[in-house]
Amino acid sequence: LALAFKRLRENGLVEFIDDKKIIFRLTDKGKDKALWTKIRFVDEKWDGKWRLVIWDIPEKRKLIREMLRSKLKYLGFIQFQKSVWGSKKNCAKELREFITKVGIGNWVMIIESEHIG
Repeated sequence: LALAFKRLRENGLVEFIDDKKIIFRLTDKGKDKALWTKIRFVDEKWDGKWRLVIWDIPEKRKLIREMLRSKLKYLGFIQFQKSVWGSKKNCAKELREFITKVGIGNWVMIIESEHIG
């Protein structure tokens, strides 16, 4: 257990408030990782809506485009076309916050729809 906490601390996911009583809290990085892990692994009943992510991110922002693609793959999104990915997971709010945080809102659209095809 101590080794696990040590690794979490070394990775910047937790910070100890009191080493003597072993009181710790999640860092912002830890909260972010916990949120994405929850979205990925929690199987909620499908609400009947698809979440589609569509983008046209400029070549000069290739790194952030790759980051977005990686995040979508991690969450289990399906690639419909080169820049069109979809999922049944209810994660549009979190994706919108991520897109805003990394500054690509002008190039990315998230659509929630009951019908695709």
